[in-house]
Amino acid sequence: MSKVTYQADVPTLMTVCDAKQLNNGILGTLVCNNLVEDSRQVQAGDLFIARPGLESDGRRYIHQAVQKGAIAVLVEAHDIDQFAQATNCTVPLYSVENLASQLGNIANYFYNSPSHELTVIGITGTNGKTTCCQMIARSLAAMGHKVALMGTLGNGFVEDLVDSPNTTLDALSMHRLLAEYRDAGAKYVCMEVSSHALAQGRVNSVNFDVAVFTNLSRDHLDYHGDMDSYAEAKKCLFKYPDLKSVVINSDDRVGNEILNDTEIQADKY
Repeated sequence: MSKVTYQADVPTLMTVCDAKQLNNGILGTLVCNNLVEDSRQVQAGDLFIARPGLESDGRRYIHQAVQKGAIAVLVEAHDIDQFAQATNCTVPLYSVENLASQLGNIANYFYNSPSHELTVIGITGTNGKTTCCQMIARSLAAMGHKVALMGTLGNGFVEDLVDSPNTTLDALSMHRLLAEYRDAGAKYVCMEVSSHALAQGRVNSVNFDVAVFTNLSRDHLDYHGDMDSYAEAKKCLFKYPDLKSVVINSDDRVGNEILNDTEIQADKY
């Protein structure tokens, strides 16, 4: 599968989120070649996204990213005063509130809304996501459709999966791969959607056509805290605005709650 290079005008790109330009060290039009969160992977012409993570804070690496050629920096606004050195940045610095939740919007725009040109099927639940994802994808492939998979067993086309670090990728990688699948001729994408991904906004701005719920049992409480919060994270998938159909396991209590939720406008099966 050939890799396609994308570019975007930085000021225009920033209109998709609530960005405030704090500093402008470069005049004229800026065109970025890629969106990067890891300062070690920055190349000349990239837009560096600096935000707090689970283990480190990307805002501590703004200087390194600029030294490696980043032409602009998008930074989480919360507690920005702790990173006063960033105000001396020699490239444009854009401050964004709740940057993590905005990444899907930004990546979707940068990659030209790839999921809108695909039929995306999202599967969530405690157990059975991988099996359902594989069965749906292989059934569609057997019917002659070009299908990509994203999940526990890897990402890629049915017979050519690449290992994945997570069940559901981060927002930037998500939209980048969707764009690659689109450009390679895919018509369908079957995707496992974890509760962590839903809670963290990793699938924000993905245009899901079909959502599938398998079941909910006790799991991931170290992250969600309690079963109600875990269930609410799963339910988020079924409230995506452009969803056309949902397929629900009605033998499950949470499944029944989804079926009876009047806010869900999609056809229910």
